[in-house]
Amino acid sequence: MTKSIYKISIAVLAFLFFATSAYSLVPRKVLVEDFTGAWCGWCVLGNQAIEDMLAEYGSKFIPVAIHNGSASSDNLNSPLEPVLRGPLGVTGFPTGVINRKTNAHPSNWPSVVGGLINNMSPADVSLTYTLDKNAKTLTGTVSVTFSEDIAAPLAFNLYILEDNMNGTAQSNYLSGNASYKDHPYYSLPSKIYDYKHHNVLLDMAGGAWGTSGSLPFAGVKSGETYEHTFTVNLTTLGVPYQNLDNMWFVGLVQNVNSREIINAVSENKKMTYIARFANTQNYDIVTRNNKNPYDLTLTNENDVDITVDLSVNSKSDFPSDWSVTFPESQVVVPANSEITVTADVNVGSTAYYGQIKIDATVKSTSEYSGGSATANYGLLSDGIDYVMYHFSDGTDVPVKSALTSNSTVSGKIAYIPLDANTMSAFGSVDFKLVFIQESMASRNILIQSLDIINYCKVMMAGGTSILMTSDLAMYFVAGNNTNLNPVAAVKSFFNSDWGITGATQANPLTIATQNSQTGQITLYPLNCNGVAGEITEGFATILNQYDGTTHPFYTFWVDQLKVLDNTKASIILNYQQDGLTNTGAAAKIQTATNRNIYNGFSFDLIKDAGHRSTLLGNMITWLLGGSSVEFENNNANLSIYPNPVVSNSTVAFSVPDGIAQAEVYVIDANGNRVMNLNTQNVVAGQNNVSISASNLANGAYYLISNVNGQYSYTPFVIVK
Repeated sequence: MTKSIYKISIAVLAFLFFATSAYSLVPRKVLVEDFTGAWCGWCVLGNQAIEDMLAEYGSKFIPVAIHNGSASSDNLNSPLEPVLRGPLGVTGFPTGVINRKTNAHPSNWPSVVGGLINNMSPADVSLTYTLDKNAKTLTGTVSVTFSEDIAAPLAFNLYILEDNMNGTAQSNYLSGNASYKDHPYYSLPSKIYDYKHHNVLLDMAGGAWGTSGSLPFAGVKSGETYEHTFTVNLTTLGVPYQNLDNMWFVGLVQNVNSREIINAVSENKKMTYIARFANTQNYDIVTRNNKNPYDLTLTNENDVDITVDLSVNSKSDFPSDWSVTFPESQVVVPANSEITVTADVNVGSTAYYGQIKIDATVKSTSEYSGGSATANYGLLSDGIDYVMYHFSDGTDVPVKSALTSNSTVSGKIAYIPLDANTMSAFGSVDFKLVFIQESMASRNILIQSLDIINYCKVMMAGGTSILMTSDLAMYFVAGNNTNLNPVAAVKSFFNSDWGITGATQANPLTIATQNSQTGQITLYPLNCNGVAGEITEGFATILNQYDGTTHPFYTFWVDQLKVLDNTKASIILNYQQDGLTNTGAAAKIQTATNRNIYNGFSFDLIKDAGHRSTLLGNMITWLLGGSSVEFENNNANLSIYPNPVVSNSTVAFSVPDGIAQAEVYVIDANGNRVMNLNTQNVVAGQNNVSISASNLANGAYYLISNVNGQYSYTPFVIVK
């Protein structure tokens, strides 16, 4: 229910002359409606910009976070978002609509807001409210006095917002992104599960465009005062509230025709005080059956002392025989100071990758709200031989099920979120097999990440096998889309090191479509069969059989592969579809130092659990050496002397009768080929060639020979 009261000031004629000087302009608040979403990895740019501007401008700046998405991608999504998006000219996320007059990317918000923060307005807006927590009702009265005539229809509105909300995990594309090394989100994970969402729009009591008729349609005169009362049932908000104590309100007057916000005021928004951890992302390699104390630095950047409770976040993931305790679970952090607190992690006998999240929650007072900060610890125990790196998009669930039932890897595999931080932290671990799964939800990350490719090179040089999946990477590697070209080093890795690329075609192989009007998704299941004589012989399955209850996984595209170098790569799976010419679905790759498989679809697309387990099992068997070339046999009797190499050394290798060609080359510790040796005139028996260290830096290298498809290798060191 709403009601309007028009209070029109009538002055005696003798004072009418002075009416314009009796009312003056007032500061104009800057209101930014932030179109955002938890699914949107770039939207953290806006979240940080808002935090910075609140600290700088206080109540002169009013942020409103309008969430987009579905129940699964962002459970704080507002029904008003699609109503507002088109008319306000929002075409992408994140976008800030400033006073409903200017649209800007978060990178431009500070300059735009800074240029408006001292502007004045002819509308002096105030807000009084009553919040009945027992009846779950809000009564808010928005008042305005004008100091100028405005010949346009205006309307009152009342926004209801909430801080410190729990919601869908926030995606973070700044995580480990070299372009944002100085940004606070750089060191945070790519998926922030314990994220606190602030300034969340719950509803607009006057709808998207204000309450019609709440102000005179013909316009207003200087000196006139109006007010409008909104009564709101808080149990029927567009976005359900979580905590009434964190609720705050914005009263405003808006132009009905242009939609511009003339002025606004906020009430009950408390500053949120947070005790920050100096390091929010931490990694360690731990030994089982040990106690590991970790010191954490808590910083209070506020002007008052704060009390902080320490606890283990419920979204932590570690075995039942692991535990976390605090010598002090509640601490006081003095104003503008920092202290050190301790968390003791007791690692049990289970081999595991534990993800421990430690919360520091400031206790709220009548003057401020207490916020939470989280320190994340990724702890990899000993006893782990295999690792699955994943993008935390949910598609890893059916794959984990298949791997758990695999007797080779079960109990010795770790599931680790894939980002630059984890790869750096565990790059020295001697795994037997690394599994990297990219799916539709995480597409395009693989082709743009040098960190992932460099990590793969390190693993290859050490003999670790790699199983990689992607729905689109080879499509882009083949240069089919000029708007998204892979990094040159990424393309070189797949083309040269692995000998594969994608099919040349305008569009990827599409196995689902979505109606742009209704959103209806239509799936086209795809047959996938093994290859005779390969590890997949006799295998057959169907991809993209979605079931909302038992198997809620699907994709729009799958990758089609082509082999560039058949001495390294061969197709082991084919798609079966009428008229399809490029049918390669997966390839195995044999390099001088390791074995790899590239799969053109993620394994969650296989609904049949038995098929999924069989295919993974066969691939794992081959990757771990089943029917493999035994490098350690050194069939070519490859050697180098003297070793270490100071300046020049001699490389010796053997060639059997009837072989006229051989290849000998050098790779560095990252798997990069750095030198080719001259082997044009080989003879049966022993051959000697010279190697010079003049163009190579000091360090560890591998000498590789390929004689009739038989690889041998030997390590050597350069010390000049």
